[in-house]
Amino acid sequence: MEKELFDIFFEVVHGAKIGKIPTVLSYVQAGFETDIKDRFSNVDNDSKHILYIDDFNQFMNVLKRYSEIVMNTDHTWFRVSEEKNHAYWRANLVYLLANMTPQDFQNPTEFVNRYIGFCEDQTFSEPMTMEYGPLDCKIHVERKEQPAGQETPYALSITLEKEYPEGVAHYTLPLIRYGIANNQLYLYAIQGKNNSDIMELDKKLAKKANRYFYKMNKNCREELQDAPLPFMFASTILLKCMQEVGIEDVVIAKSLPLKVEMKKNVFGDMTKYKGLSSSKLKALGVITNVEEIEYNLTTRFLHVVERLQEQINGITFTGEDDSFLMAKVNRTMLFSENEVYQTLLDSDITYQKRK
Repeated sequence: MEKELFDIFFEVVHGAKIGKIPTVLSYVQAGFETDIKDRFSNVDNDSKHILYIDDFNQFMNVLKRYSEIVMNTDHTWFRVSEEKNHAYWRANLVYLLANMTPQDFQNPTEFVNRYIGFCEDQTFSEPMTMEYGPLDCKIHVERKEQPAGQETPYALSITLEKEYPEGVAHYTLPLIRYGIANNQLYLYAIQGKNNSDIMELDKKLAKKANRYFYKMNKNCREELQDAPLPFMFASTILLKCMQEVGIEDVVIAKSLPLKVEMKKNVFGDMTKYKGLSSSKLKALGVITNVEEIEYNLTTRFLHVVERLQEQINGITFTGEDDSFLMAKVNRTMLFSENEVYQTLLDSDITYQKRK
């Protein structure tokens, strides 16, 4: 296993050097160079991203632990193909490395250890429900395994449920992709759901909820109002869940350069969408404008976090670099003058048994 792990790692390293990293049947277009102290280097003077490994033995030991999780569990996040073979593990390694921040390139052992923690974490494993008076609905919060290639193994899935005389309506809010390690919550992405093809009754609830969400714009700076309101509502529910389990430290991933590069190369290639206009693709949830892809993954995501801090008291930014924004959430002091945020924070959580 150790020899195969060594070979797979260097297949990825050599592929990254030429911008074609092998996966299962093909490759992804993204690149980095590698410097292993006293062992190996393929770094040029104009390198953009450099994976620096100070202690190669320690790194490979941690990578071996991660590979054992990949090969011995049936988690959806690892499921890149039916057969668990050489290519299966290689693709999982590529998808893991895609989630590195600039700081992680300099501390890859710590990075892999963090993701081992994400995989093993059991926080939020029990489904939760909140009764939400202003919309006369229930809010269901459930941790769900994520498919291969996403930023984290788990995401919080949040659904509004309301009873009408003609039936029960559901409205799904954006997914919150997160990981928890060492009692710190790492926030990696918030992904909106395309609700354009939902049932008429669900549209009735969605329309009511979206009208109500506009109240969150009260006393909000204009430059932060590009943060979608369902994102803000979902993020406040995340704060409530953190408050419930006693987590106060939040680390927000600001930059995932390989992930951005991969998405630009996949979604920015219009030749794959012949016969479909950009507006039609956008309606289907496919964004092909590379600037918009980068904006959504970085600036707009950070505006959600900045807006939370501005509109809810008890959130303090404690540090920032090119990779992470750190925040402390005082769970006993969370308060907002905005009624939407405050009524969410005042709501009670009950735990549900898994079906």
